[in-house]
Amino acid sequence: MPAQEKNLNPSSAICEKFQSLIYQHSCIDIPSFRLSSLMNRIKERMMFNKFSSFEKFYRRCVDDKIELQQLVEVITINETSFFRLSDQFQALRDKVLPGIEEKLTKKAMEHQSENISTKTLRPDLRIWSAGCSSGEEPYSIAMTVMDSLKFPRAWQIEILATDYDPKIVKKAVDAMYNPDLLKRIPKDYRKRFMRIVGDGEEVCQDLKSIVFPKVANLRDLIWHGGTKHSLLMSDAQGQYQDLEMGFDIIFCRNVMIYFDFAAQENLVEAFFRCLKPGGFFFIGDTESLNIYQHQFETIEWQGIHLYYKP
Repeated sequence: MPAQEKNLNPSSAICEKFQSLIYQHSCIDIPSFRLSSLMNRIKERMMFNKFSSFEKFYRRCVDDKIELQQLVEVITINETSFFRLSDQFQALRDKVLPGIEEKLTKKAMEHQSENISTKTLRPDLRIWSAGCSSGEEPYSIAMTVMDSLKFPRAWQIEILATDYDPKIVKKAVDAMYNPDLLKRIPKDYRKRFMRIVGDGEEVCQDLKSIVFPKVANLRDLIWHGGTKHSLLMSDAQGQYQDLEMGFDIIFCRNVMIYFDFAAQENLVEAFFRCLKPGGFFFIGDTESLNIYQHQFETIEWQGIHLYYKP
């Protein structure tokens, strides 16, 4: 009988082995109640690769990091949309960015009065979308930034967009979307920042020039606590670079749910270190920092929580 037709019943021991392997590779925690779902996904990969036993497929995953990566990709959900949690984007546009703009513009003016080189007069804005999926979040951020800043072309803007899955990151690089996925984009933004290409719509070059999609595993940041060079990233061409610290804003929404409590707390601390003083941290609407020990201050703004690094 072909391998894909056999009735494969995993033992508890092999389930625990896969749990441990996935955690070591990605810090993704598979709780007991999700083991059945995990093993079903593993069965699918086994049948696809024509493996006859869980133990043999486990050895393949241990020896073949690409296969292990593909397994992790199928157990995570790349759920995203443009302007997801719209109230957070309103806070970004009306509260966070105006405050940063005022502070950095004032700093630039002070440099000018002190006759510091004009090279330093162009303020920089650095934002990180961690768990960016296929790019909807970072491009939503980019649209908001370009609309909110009074003189956006006077700024050096960098929006780092990272995700674990190279195939998903490639979609963020291409920035081509089905029109059905664009319904949440405000009409004026869609007219300004998207262009029709064939049956789809592509993000305009002005936004592409400030969004930098990279492949990265947040496990490294969790293990190293946000110290310099603790996150190694690669671009679509396979060129590697280290994470540079000093972000004004970090988005990490509905990503920490995949990690256990200790990893979540380490990640929160790492993001705190990655932010500049005065920086903001955005998390999902079902997430809260109240359960962790952390150094963020909480700001209430129109019914939502903003987390701030003093």
